[in-house]
Amino acid sequence: MPRRAREKSVTGIYHVMWRGNNKQTVFQDSQDCRHFLKILEEYRHKCGFTLYAYCLMGNHVHLLMKEGEEPLGRVFCRIGAKLVFWHNRKYKRVGHLFQDRYRSEAVDNDAYLLTVLRYIHRNPVKAGMVEAVADYPWSSYGEYIRGGGICDTGSMLRFFGEDGEKAVETFRSFHQAGDGDRCQLEEELIRLDDREAEGILREMVGVERLEEFGKWKKEERDRFLRLLKGRGLTARQIAGLLKIGTSTVKRA
Repeated sequence: MPRRAREKSVTGIYHVMWRGNNKQTVFQDSQDCRHFLKILEEYRHKCGFTLYAYCLMGNHVHLLMKEGEEPLGRVFCRIGAKLVFWHNRKYKRVGHLFQDRYRSEAVDNDAYLLTVLRYIHRNPVKAGMVEAVADYPWSSYGEYIRGGGICDTGSMLRFFGEDGEKAVETFRSFHQAGDGDRCQLEEELIRLDDREAEGILREMVGVERLEEFGKWKKEERDRFLRLLKGRGLTARQIAGLLKIGTSTVKRA
């Protein structure tokens, strides 16, 4: 069956989701995240696209961006080629890092632009990885609050007011809501079903170790829970598989 043609945005702005090949973990540690952002900034200058928001999850990344001089397909081809070389050398592996075809949706009006902006920043909260948007270190939310970074925050903050400090406060309040936000590029594209979640759990630690999970030291247990969330398992899935409370998973 031929691939469906991408929807062309009249504004040139797109919400992009790029997933690890076979849903594998792409960002295993902070060094991986920093390196991805460094390359993203490098090609932002080379390819001329504008970046409004990003969020790096365990096995995928969300981007809100405006197409520049080069088509996005070419942009991601160049970024992917540079990333996979570095990643494979670091982890002594071969093969693709990301899926060949990224997913995207057109963002054609201001209302939906703001919905996607908040959706991207709240992704870790929705996944149960953190309690609050500000707690997650690998999204562009902090750039809007503190300044600096690789995103064009000024264009977005103007939607929240002309006065800089007041705009930031309104932006912050805007992000406290949004649990009901939905994007056309929906979560089922990245969400693991329960069978996949169980497979990942058993892959990461043997059955015997799992049976002793309650006896693990708290630091080791919390670190393992964070790794599971980074692999794309929801708090509900982790709690059910390990027979612990969802609040325990969210606090880790």
